[in-house]
Amino acid sequence: MPTATAIAGREGKTFKYVSDEDTLVTMQVGLVGTDGIVLASDLKTRFFDEYENFGLTSKILIDRARGLALAYAGYEISREVAKRILTDQGIFDLENSCHRQAIERIASEVYREPFPDLVPPDRRDSEILIVSSRTPFHFNSLEMRNENRCWLTKRYDKAVSGHRPNTATFFLERYYDRTASIGELKLLAAHVILTASRLNPRGIEGMEIVTCTESGLHMVPDKEIEGLTARSEKLDSEIKANLLPNSIR
Repeated sequence: MPTATAIAGREGKTFKYVSDEDTLVTMQVGLVGTDGIVLASDLKTRFFDEYENFGLTSKILIDRARGLALAYAGYEISREVAKRILTDQGIFDLENSCHRQAIERIASEVYREPFPDLVPPDRRDSEILIVSSRTPFHFNSLEMRNENRCWLTKRYDKAVSGHRPNTATFFLERYYDRTASIGELKLLAAHVILTASRLNPRGIEGMEIVTCTESGLHMVPDKEIEGLTARSEKLDSEIKANLLPNSIR
C-alpha cells in the first residue's frame, strides 16, 4: 500500500504526502547497447498456496537453444504466460508475424482462465520483456491488460516493466545512452534495480542480469552481481555525500 507521511505546513496546518514507492510491484529493465542487450530483474516473487506468500526466485526464463529470454513481473499470471511461451517450440523468430501473433494469442488465452482467485483484479495488468539472440539490437515488450488487450511492441533503446512509477527510473532517463556497451550498461541496469529496491523494499528485492549478444544469452555470474551491488552502494553513498556533505551518514 502507498505510505502517507504527515508534514507540518505553514500556519500550523498539517499536510499528508502520499508516496507510491512502497508498493507490491517488482521491476525489470531492458537496455540496448552497441553490442547487445542487458536484461535485468529483481527476484521477489508473489505466489499463492493456502495464503499469499513471497520468496526470492529467478524471474528470467531462458531457452538457450532458441536464444530466448523472458523477464516477467513477479505475479502468477505473468509467470504462467512466460512459461507457456517457452513451452511452445514453434515460437523462435520474433521478426515473424505469425510467431508474434502466437505470443499475443497465448497471453490472451491465459487471461481468459480463472486467475482472479490467484491474482487480485488490480494486479492483472502486467508486462514481459523478451529478448532474442536473433535480434540482439532490439527487444520486445509484451503488454497485457485483459484477454482482449495483449500486444507486442519492439523496443530499440530502453524499457521498464513492473514498478514504472519508481523514481529510480530517473537514472535511465538521465544517463542511458544507446552508444554505450553492454559492459557499461550492466552497472546502470543494476543501479536502477537496486535503487528501486531501496525505495520499495516490500516489492523489489535481489537482482539477476542476462546479456544477449549475437553469440547467445549469458547469465551474469553471482560474483559479478556482488561487484555490481558494491559499486551501486558506493555510488549511492557518493551521490549523497556530494549533495549533502554536512548530513549525518
